[in-house]
Amino acid sequence: MRCLEDDASKAAGAAGAAEVAAHSDSPQSVEDPRVIERLKEFRAAMERGESPDRARLLAEFPGIAEELASCLDALEAVQQVVPKFSRGEANPGNPPSAEENRPEVGRLGDYRILRPIGRGGMGIVYEAEQISLKRRVALKVLPLAAVLDPRQIQRFQNEARAAASLHHDHIVQVYSVGCERAVHFYAMEYIEGQTLAQIISELRRRFKPAPRAKPDPFQSTLSVQDGHDAFAGPLDLAGGAPVEAQPAAATTPLLACQTKSRSQAAIDTGQFSSSKDFYRSVARLGIQAAEALEHAHRMGVVHRDIKPSNLIVDGSGKLFISDFGLAQTQTGANLTMTGDVLGTLRYMSPEQAQGQRSVLDHHTDIYGLGVTLYELLTLEPPFGSNDRHSLLHQILEGECRPPRDLAPDIPVDLETIVLKAMAVEPAARYASAQAMADDLRRFLEHRPILARRPSSWERAAKWAYRHAAAVMTAAAMLIVLLAGLAASTLWVWAERNEARRQRDVARRQEQLAEARRLQVLDQEQTLRRQVYAADVYWAWQAYELGETAGARETLRQHCPAAGQEDLREFAWRYLWHSTENSWTALEGHRDVVFCAAFSPDGNILATAGRDRAIVLWDVPRHNKLATLVGHGDDVNALAFSPDGKLLATAGDDRTVKLWDVPNARLLRTLAPFALPVGWVGFVSGGTTLLAAEVHWDTHDAATSAWSPHDGARRWRVEGWRALAVAPDGRIAASGKNGGLLCIMDSTMKKQLALAENLPDRVLTASFSPDGRTLATGSRDARVRLWTTEGLRLFDVLSGHQGQVRSVAFSQDGETLISAADDGQVRIWRPAHGNLLKVLGAHVGEVWCVAFSPDGKILATGSSDCSVRLWRDWHTVSLRLLPRQPQPVTGIAFLPDSRTLATVSGDSHVRFWDTDTARLAASIELPGKRCACVAISASARLLAVGAHDATIDIRDLDTPDRRVARIEQPEIQVGPYLDDESLPPGAVSWLTFSPDGSLLACDLMNVPGYAPFQPTLWDVTSGTALVRLSWRGECEGRQRIAFSADGTTVANVLSSEVRLLELATNQRRSLPTGHPGSVRCLAFSPDGTILATGGRESVIKFFDARTHQGRATLLGHHDQIELLDFSPDGKTLASAGGRGPAGANWDREVILWDVFTGRELVRLAGHRCRPTCLAFSPDGTRLAVAGPAGNRSGEVAIWLAPRNENSGSDLER
Repeated sequence: MRCLEDDASKAAGAAGAAEVAAHSDSPQSVEDPRVIERLKEFRAAMERGESPDRARLLAEFPGIAEELASCLDALEAVQQVVPKFSRGEANPGNPPSAEENRPEVGRLGDYRILRPIGRGGMGIVYEAEQISLKRRVALKVLPLAAVLDPRQIQRFQNEARAAASLHHDHIVQVYSVGCERAVHFYAMEYIEGQTLAQIISELRRRFKPAPRAKPDPFQSTLSVQDGHDAFAGPLDLAGGAPVEAQPAAATTPLLACQTKSRSQAAIDTGQFSSSKDFYRSVARLGIQAAEALEHAHRMGVVHRDIKPSNLIVDGSGKLFISDFGLAQTQTGANLTMTGDVLGTLRYMSPEQAQGQRSVLDHHTDIYGLGVTLYELLTLEPPFGSNDRHSLLHQILEGECRPPRDLAPDIPVDLETIVLKAMAVEPAARYASAQAMADDLRRFLEHRPILARRPSSWERAAKWAYRHAAAVMTAAAMLIVLLAGLAASTLWVWAERNEARRQRDVARRQEQLAEARRLQVLDQEQTLRRQVYAADVYWAWQAYELGETAGARETLRQHCPAAGQEDLREFAWRYLWHSTENSWTALEGHRDVVFCAAFSPDGNILATAGRDRAIVLWDVPRHNKLATLVGHGDDVNALAFSPDGKLLATAGDDRTVKLWDVPNARLLRTLAPFALPVGWVGFVSGGTTLLAAEVHWDTHDAATSAWSPHDGARRWRVEGWRALAVAPDGRIAASGKNGGLLCIMDSTMKKQLALAENLPDRVLTASFSPDGRTLATGSRDARVRLWTTEGLRLFDVLSGHQGQVRSVAFSQDGETLISAADDGQVRIWRPAHGNLLKVLGAHVGEVWCVAFSPDGKILATGSSDCSVRLWRDWHTVSLRLLPRQPQPVTGIAFLPDSRTLATVSGDSHVRFWDTDTARLAASIELPGKRCACVAISASARLLAVGAHDATIDIRDLDTPDRRVARIEQPEIQVGPYLDDESLPPGAVSWLTFSPDGSLLACDLMNVPGYAPFQPTLWDVTSGTALVRLSWRGECEGRQRIAFSADGTTVANVLSSEVRLLELATNQRRSLPTGHPGSVRCLAFSPDGTILATGGRESVIKFFDARTHQGRATLLGHHDQIELLDFSPDGKTLASAGGRGPAGANWDREVILWDVFTGRELVRLAGHRCRPTCLAFSPDGTRLAVAGPAGNRSGEVAIWLAPRNENSGSDLER
């Protein structure tokens, strides 16, 4: 066999052989640049056919004559030998069959050179005969040109030492190393066979015939470094040595044939598309290579250039590793600097391609072996680009197709082994070459391999790690929500305009032919629905951003014209009701309005800001009463005295001014202050004025007390900045630089409670009317609620997208208002942390909010220089029922759509008036713990399921009267697993048939407990009619439903839905295509659609008659738990699953447009995890209920009242 450098090993030229035969005793290395330059000139003249004068040249440079003469001798000797090859005296391409008759090309020490058989970047390889031992060897010689570079000599010697130090059955053995007449060489084992590169080429020719491709520019060895190869000829594009063409030896192709010569590789290809023997042969070759590499690695040698052309297979199927020219040893000299790229680019590991020399280790060889096996299995390189930059990108990203995509019959385990060896991260590859060999051996022995494919999450995490900058950039972009929402808004606008354009086209087409009239009308209706859904979604986004005017105008465009179908549904009416904002603008300021305050009687509103003016407004008449001027800089704060006669104002001019309000004149100025004054407030019945100073850059602060009557300062406290005073004037909230919040007495001398390590600086604060709660707003866009006693944080309200500038409680303490830099004013229910409404009309940051004393008017000031008075701020679209002592597990609306029945784990069924949020009535089931409830409007029945698997059926008009009772004694109810879930065996879901004659019951199924079958009961007799089928996973509660006409009942069977025709008792299966189990299902009111929700956060629509899929709805982040259609069938409400602890999506409620399948609105404001979801019969209310933490239950009701004048021309 031959020792080969690469795929071009047969192409070494005759000139290379002559060059070895004629080397003279030149120095072992030439470092003098003058000698190198003269040698280049002398050789160029000889190549042009000239006869340069040697004597004159030596005389011209006497200082380097001796060294130059030695090199010239070698060149002249080479020139004399070269003609022998041109005349055919030594033909390396066609050697005689008998070795002894081969012509001698030259001699080198004890070696008779027969013919060149390979040439690469690190030297020339010859077939030679060792004269003393009469054996054939492969002789590798360092070219003369490389002698000029000491690093090339050192690298050549390192290669020889590295190979010689390794003694292994699958590594080419080195016999000797020497230097003769300045020619460096080493002799190694001569092996008859072919490289894997040649085998792959032959396999491609046989099984993948294709037109002759261009040469691969990345098959040669790359050497990007500061080398000086003066005589090697032109370099390839990668910087390596040239490869000269030479005819191949006349050998049989390396494939499994009936007979094999010694020069053939024993690898059985068989029928490549189907034979398993070929893949087992590949695995056996991989084991040999891996074990050889393991030996090298243990000896401290890293090959760094593993590729098909460096792996040789002889006629017996034995594999050898050759060419240690780029090997790295533990003791070798450091000849490669960080940033150098050495090796064959297509087979380089990512760390090698990046030039990271410091991290190159045995994992690099494992990667190269994986790439080689990939190409042998698929006959395609894993990275196919011929562009250098594209190829580097593919290598660094690991962008290769799985082998089975190219050859589907490749065993999965073998593919897994190859892909693990080719992992981008070194740590993800095999820990050692032996580990890879062991896994390949397990594959051959049909044992389970240890390698495992990375999961999607692991691949994503690794990708994110490699692209940390991009991931961080994306995260930053997501944080800037306004930009993202603005972009999506533009997209929606563009889509809407495109839809309208298409609608206009459809209308014009209607005029072309009467025959197409119905078709065009249908198209127009579809497009109108698409536009409608897009506009409602855009309006919801605008409402979330506080752009209520734009949202309302968009909604108004979909008020139907005369004779036009009304597309408006629950989501439209909910948004229309939410955006009903009546406000009055007070124009008078010329710059930002920083502060606002009502007088105690509510008739006067004082505002001030950057324009340095204090404006007094007549609130009932919306007129300006007076403008007070006196400050020399921004006015930051103002406060009325308890009697309303004095107004204190504070500013950046470091003064506090007291004004006579009735006469609109300045009484006195309080000074001096060391810092700008940012807050003022009256305490002690108006006898004391507190003023807080603050440095806006360093946040240094101080608070002082003044007499408003004589202007005398009473005391001053350094470091603390007063933020708010309790209504009774006894305590104050103060902040301090360093994340401190404190409750102090009104003298600021005694600390009553302290909170430390706040995540960000507190900007504003407000006490509730009873003084028990403190609300603070911070730079981190959050509102925090604290108990004043002990200063315990009990809730954090999120939603703002900018610094919270102002907070204020209503007079009754049930409402909290917050304003922020995002231009939004948010209305909260502080008792439970629910968001009730978002006000948006300002076009800039909102700096201040203030309630009138009677709580009917809300004033806001903004950077848009306006002051606005809101009179209907309390009109909200979310109504909350009083918190229940236990989690609510069942709800149902009564036929009047106003009354809601709830059960929450005790013995009572409660009936609530949803208009007043008050308890209207209740009934008790003694000794029972109620779990769920259902109502039949047609039969006027109420069904209540209990924890003990019993069902009580009551008369809806007289709930105290029991109609029937269903017992299930065979059910063994399990223990309670937690405080929020029903026990195994409890009645978890009840639903009546449309006529009320049948009742479907489902029991709570919990993994790990025996499953329970859903049952169909006859309401009149209380007997079980049908036990519905069940198998597979049984999680979820809403797993059974009646069709709209009552002829079919559907129930969940793992990932399928089983349909039972009640009249014929015929059962059919509907494969849903959900990857996991189906957790809920519902029929549309018209009976045309069956909706299913799955574990994988997908909702699917099916045609209820044909069972064909109609749409897939994507939007939830976790499993779907609940589905309910609105009574008009236009809207579907869905509720998400648990999700990660504390995640937002564990309580998602989304409204969908049924016709288009598009998301319309994501409902907000509730704090519970939904376990119940129901529309009212008239479609004006949507209730959700579930556990809300602390073992309590919450019921939230979104309102969408019908207003026939909504958006009418009169309103417009």
